[in-house]
Amino acid sequence: AIQLHLHKLQYPHGILFCIMTNLSDYNIISSDAFLTWKKSPEPAQREWHGVATMALTSFFTGLQEADDASSVEDVSTSASQDRC
Repeated sequence: AIQLHLHKLQYPHGILFCIMTNLSDYNIISSDAFLTWKKSPEPAQREWHGVATMALTSFFTGLQEADDASSVEDVSTSASQDRC
């Protein structure tokens, strides 16, 4: 829905990034849901999806880096708990 609305507005600079960042930061939409959306565009919105994902390149990079850091923390936390 957000993607379609922003397409109608002709993708104002930076607004999609701000919306997605807030949805992520406030845990309204999970990282997994964002990544699933990125990989699986709805057939009726493929054209707009490409524009949206290109505008969100830095958002998805940050999301992936956060997931990678979280995975490292999970492993180190598990290892330290195993020692106790």
